[in-house]
Amino acid sequence: MLPIVVFAMIYHNSIPGLAHPVGDKKKLRPIFISTTVFCALAYSLIGIVLGYAFGDSIEQSSNLNWAHCAWEAGPDDGRGSNLVSQLIKLYIVLFPALDVLSAYPLNAITLGDNMLGAYHGRRIHEVENNRWERLPFRLLASVPPIVLAVLVRELGT
Repeated sequence: MLPIVVFAMIYHNSIPGLAHPVGDKKKLRPIFISTTVFCALAYSLIGIVLGYAFGDSIEQSSNLNWAHCAWEAGPDDGRGSNLVSQLIKLYIVLFPALDVLSAYPLNAITLGDNMLGAYHGRRIHEVENNRWERLPFRLLASVPPIVLAVLVRELGT
């Protein structure tokens, strides 16, 4: 459930920035509706497939179900292990962490800039290009999640 909530918050936060460059704003409604419907269908399909495949023994983070999956694809490496299968399993298990890691800088910068704008209000255009004005807000957006990540070991409990 946590990834869906995080996605919804990021999506909601990004709508003004995504809508700004579009000239005809009337075209945005069907775009955002279709995007939301597609995401709902995709998440539902993933949930149904995972529920069917793993049943009651599904992990809180569904990617962990593949950590000990016993299937093989590709040629045997001679040690009783299959390199292609191991790489696929490793990719599936690590994908959520790599996905968050790749998006983290963009989200931290966006949040920091939004906090800067909320703090300075109508004066934002006077200070938005000042590195020393932006830095504290970007640090405030980026450092706490890193500190909390060090302290939290299990997201499922």
